[in-house]
Amino acid sequence: MRSLLALSAFLTLGLFAGGCAEPACGSDGDCPDNTTCDVSTGTCLKRRQVIRCGSTYCDYPAEICVEPDVCAAVVGDAGMQGGAGGQGGGAGGQGGAGGAPPVCGATLQLREACDPGNDCCDRGLICVDLGEEAQCLRTCDANAEVTRCGEREVCIPDDPEVPNGEPSPGFCVPGDDCVPGQEDLSCGEGATCARNDPASFCFPAGMAGEGQECTFSTMQPEAACQTGLVCELGICRRPCGDNDACGEGERCIDYTDSLDGVQWKFCFSGCNVYTQEGCAANEACIFAEEDQDGLMMGACVEATSGMLSHGEQCVADDQTYWGGAGGCTAGHYCGDFLDTGTDQCWGFCDASDNSLCTGNSLCVTPFFVGLKVGVCFGECNGFTGEGCGEGEGCNPFTIANADGFDTWVGLCAEAPAATVGTGEPCQSDDNTGASNCDPGHLCAVLQQGAPAECIKLCDIYEDSGNGCPPGFGCQTEIFGGDEAGNGANPNLGICLPQG
Repeated sequence: MRSLLALSAFLTLGLFAGGCAEPACGSDGDCPDNTTCDVSTGTCLKRRQVIRCGSTYCDYPAEICVEPDVCAAVVGDAGMQGGAGGQGGGAGGQGGAGGAPPVCGATLQLREACDPGNDCCDRGLICVDLGEEAQCLRTCDANAEVTRCGEREVCIPDDPEVPNGEPSPGFCVPGDDCVPGQEDLSCGEGATCARNDPASFCFPAGMAGEGQECTFSTMQPEAACQTGLVCELGICRRPCGDNDACGEGERCIDYTDSLDGVQWKFCFSGCNVYTQEGCAANEACIFAEEDQDGLMMGACVEATSGMLSHGEQCVADDQTYWGGAGGCTAGHYCGDFLDTGTDQCWGFCDASDNSLCTGNSLCVTPFFVGLKVGVCFGECNGFTGEGCGEGEGCNPFTIANADGFDTWVGLCAEAPAATVGTGEPCQSDDNTGASNCDPGHLCAVLQQGAPAECIKLCDIYEDSGNGCPPGFGCQTEIFGGDEAGNGANPNLGICLPQG
């Protein structure tokens, strides 16, 4: 059984692949011998070999394993004269740690057994010793959108500290296709499964039972789950298997698609992030992970929720997203989305459900890219102005909301009485945008040199009641785009004279 003990060593070691100042390249064929092309940067990198050294790995031949878990750099004339291994064998046998140049009878292909002392893997591959047998594995870029790894392979970076956005060379580790509840089929006895999308791995079973906290650590192997359980969201959970059977109050979470078809199902009874129900008095329910539908699941953590609610001022901190014990309830985000210089509580909402928002606010999602979670935004109806108090006007914004329709929603601001209709001259506040136009209008200049006038807002949806009056058409793709108009909203616009 190849265990995650080997894999976890890669995650913490931080192996380094030294770059060389070679000409730009587009493929391995453009690079000199003993180098490979990193197509993400167009540079030729020295090819690497990695050898096992106890529970860690050495970058061979620049380093040798002098004792378990200890790598030492090769210095002096070792590379020319055979060094610690030499041609006479010694610690490294023929070639040893920096011995004679490698002699390859044939170029080795993917997953073929290799000798870390000889660089005989084909271009784009690297010889890696995972503890049982060294194999030629794919090279990859851990920070690239496309890492170049194959199906059910994980890109392990040489240096985990490389910032996002920078090339992070590494190698692809193939998974064990471990299925929770069926560990004996792929791992043998005494194993539990671990997930690192898009692959699953065998890990020595620990002592943690169902409902207990768990982790995968070479320092605390007993903290892993017992055989037949799976560690998800830090807790040992039961697999739900082929029939999706779970207990009362639980549901079956299915991550099979994220593992390229390897079955991965477990029973989950989480808390409600939005209502903060399901946790103990000294706990808060926080966003933990997406389910198979992309919706966020909650998990209880030991933390103190605040007491403030949506719209109230708060002070953000770097420990929680809700502002800690003196901030919002943990079902809110404490931040300054409007760039006003003041943080306030924003209620979280499910990206497919406006019902979690109250009043005239709607669930909007642009704030959290890639997540199906939003915040309740808005105080007033952008078309009718409903929601503002006496002496206030509704300053509208275009948004895409959880119902799947674009609309206008606004924020209330002090404003003069709304008495000016479509096409009439108007006045507005440069800071708040509030004007003396009737609700559902903007005060703006349509033609250079002309005075500002009230312009009616509109949408293209039938039966919305937000169309244009006779003689006017709804001009869309004006709001929300870049300077060239790209990406502008196709559903919301302003009423302009026709003809």
